Amino acid sequence: MPHYFTEKGKAVNIFNKRPRNLSGGGLIKDSPKIKEKEEDTLSSYLEYGSLVVPKPVVQSGVMDLYKGRITGQKQLCMTQLGRTVVMPNEIVVHKKYAGKVENFLKKKGITLPIRPNQRFPKFV
Repeated sequence: MPHYFTEKGKAVNIFNKRPRNLSGGGLIKDSPKIKEKEEDTLSSYLEYGSLVVPKPVVQSGVMDLYKGRITGQKQLCMTQLGRTVVMPNEIVVHKKYAGKVENFLKKKGITLPIRPNQRFPKFV
């Protein structure tokens, strides 16, 4: 299993040993067993071109204003998937809708990637 490190060089404790296929999109569910809620700890497979909306953006409520689709068909071909680490309560947007969501966020004044500790106004 590959090892992941934070920007400061600290090793990341991966919660799940077997990566989940999240290529279909949707909200990444939280688990009471996960201790580090504010760190990327979930090993997953995502389709190249997918978009991960960070937790601070999701918590701001801006995604509640988005009325389009974010989920699509799950990719089962492993050659089309990349291994990544995500955190609970982030939103994965299917690659088919990633451009629309990114444009929506730009219209709301949010550009990705976000800076560490960046604050957002509450949208709801």
